[in-house]
Amino acid sequence: MTRLRVARIQRRKISPLGEDTNILSYTDAFDISEYAVPAFQWACGAGIIEGVTDSTLVPGGTATRAQAATMLMRFCMTDQAS
Repeated sequence: MTRLRVARIQRRKISPLGEDTNILSYTDAFDISEYAVPAFQWACGAGIIEGVTDSTLVPGGTATRAQAATMLMRFCMTDQAS
């Protein structure tokens, strides 16, 4: 499962949505499919996804077990997950 897919699944669960963030500071922001940009902006803004490095998100990269677990834990800790 990709990092992008995890973000989209989590975003669909949330209503109302939290704050979005500008992801254009990441060099690979334009690698994110247009349909998935809102999910990634939300996930970054909510602190669920952080860059793999200071300058990359690696949206199409496979989420490791550790990354997926961290993303799920952060998601569950948000006020919006209830």
